[in-house]
Amino acid sequence: MSSPPPLPRYSPLSVRLAGVGLLLVLACGQHKSNSPPPPEIHEALCRKEAEGANPKHRLRTLNRLSRLSAFGCHEYVLALGSRIQDEYRHKTYRILAETAELFIPEGSVTDYVLESYEREYLALLLALAYYHTGRVEEAVVQLNRCYTESGALIYNQGVDPLNLLLQAALREDLERHRDNTRPLWLAYTLNDRREEPLTAYATSQLEAIDQGAPSPSWTILGLGRFPEVEWSLTLLDQRQGYFRIRPKQPYPSTCVSETGFRLTTRSWFHKIGIRHSKRYHPLVNLKSWIRLPIGLVYGIAAAATGASLAVGGCAADLAADVDGYLCRLSLEGGLFLLGKADDVGAYTVKPDLRHWEDLPAAFVVTSLPDPEQEPCLPTEGERQVVFRPNTR
Repeated sequence: MSSPPPLPRYSPLSVRLAGVGLLLVLACGQHKSNSPPPPEIHEALCRKEAEGANPKHRLRTLNRLSRLSAFGCHEYVLALGSRIQDEYRHKTYRILAETAELFIPEGSVTDYVLESYEREYLALLLALAYYHTGRVEEAVVQLNRCYTESGALIYNQGVDPLNLLLQAALREDLERHRDNTRPLWLAYTLNDRREEPLTAYATSQLEAIDQGAPSPSWTILGLGRFPEVEWSLTLLDQRQGYFRIRPKQPYPSTCVSETGFRLTTRSWFHKIGIRHSKRYHPLVNLKSWIRLPIGLVYGIAAAATGASLAVGGCAADLAADVDGYLCRLSLEGGLFLLGKADDVGAYTVKPDLRHWEDLPAAFVVTSLPDPEQEPCLPTEGERQVVFRPNTR
């Protein structure tokens, strides 16, 4: 009688990965059915996502925070977000690091510092987490901090028009006093990067506040994903250094209806585009101009090395009389280096394009009880509920 076959053995890592996969499948299945996952599955998913957070890896931590917020892991958002809110806020200058980046790409050895719009959005995520855990006063404190961050005169600065509107919608739901949102609607109408269709909408909200109209209950949805960044060299327009920085994917259009609006994160992308301008960051701009000839030298050196390898190898092949084998190898290696010369130079001079990646491409804000009926909400594409007011 033959013995039964041995049971398969699995490594601890494969068991953990299978467990995470099962949690994601269950959570996604519940999401598609528009019902929340069971508490034990939700808690396990939140805990698993939070366990991998390492604040030293700043961009990964920010993207992880976005996922925790999307999963509704509010306590974990508060624990992680409160920890990094001040740590990622300020620029620390280190002479060796700044000097080293004259010879290597910008951002290689310096810590990432939150852009002004990212500081504001982080405060908004914390406000939402406090709100959903029943701590409305703490949520209002974070909204106040969001407004303060927009005017903070620190390394990265600037008032973002999109965040003004998000703050206004959240304040009307959290505080229930429309008078407190009037400065935000007004600030949007005066912002340099305002969009005209929304300027008229903000003006109508100001008129409603002045007439004592009741505050609507706003729902906020995030659409799509923040576009990837592509860049090229240009010496024709040097206002942003010598870079031309554009979104790889097109933004959706702005939309305004009687019940809400859709506004893109184009103003957020703009801050990445001006990061190397002389007016915004003079030191970064200066370093980029110093690095330009160095990058050219690196590229020329790579090309010269490739040419020398090809010529020298073929000369050695003739001297050694090895039937062209050495010449063929040296030509392949030399041509490879010649082909990479442009990449070497471009890698050296490339701009600092680091940013919080896991963000929406646009937001829809609507006062309709059923957001699906909002005319400005696309019928297709990725979406997530950023904020929906609790039943009052």
